[in-house]
Amino acid sequence: MTDFEDLPLSAPARRALEAEGLTSLELLAARTRDEVAEVRGIAPGTVAILEDALQARGLSFAEAGVPAADASAAEVSQVVAPVEPVAASAPAPSALPTYNVFAIVALATSFVIPIVGVIFGHLALRELKTTGQQGREMAIAGLVVGYALSAAYLLAIFVTLAFSFMMMLVPLALIPISMMGY
Repeated sequence: MTDFEDLPLSAPARRALEAEGLTSLELLAARTRDEVAEVRGIAPGTVAILEDALQARGLSFAEAGVPAADASAAEVSQVVAPVEPVAASAPAPSALPTYNVFAIVALATSFVIPIVGVIFGHLALRELKTTGQQGREMAIAGLVVGYALSAAYLLAIFVTLAFSFMMMLVPLALIPISMMGY
């Protein structure tokens, strides 16, 4: 638990502060404004929010020319205050996004075997609800293409069967009624 939980900070800003070991306002007061602004993931608006929080506690950023060793004993005791252990955080996200395998298969197979694309598209959408993977658009595209081609194939089969049935009736229409025995 950190002092920053009540502040309106973004999740990347919170992670950046924790990565720098800044888990309390007292630890933050040992840094200069410029040092905090240079931390990757900290925006200028975040520095302003942190400065306001420091002032609310009667603290401020360290002076630019004063090293931390020259700080008064009271400030040192605040800086060296026991720090609560930080719970193990989730692993850092990888640089490349991960795509759902079912979504990829849905899109790839929907052009060849549409029903397989539809099945994998539904599986992908269900799995994407619980995982943080990407691929929703691919799954939806696989479903659209799969359903459209399935409908087109069924229509082609229906038209072919109807045409075949009609062609079977044509020879009967060519036979004169007198030959039918009526």
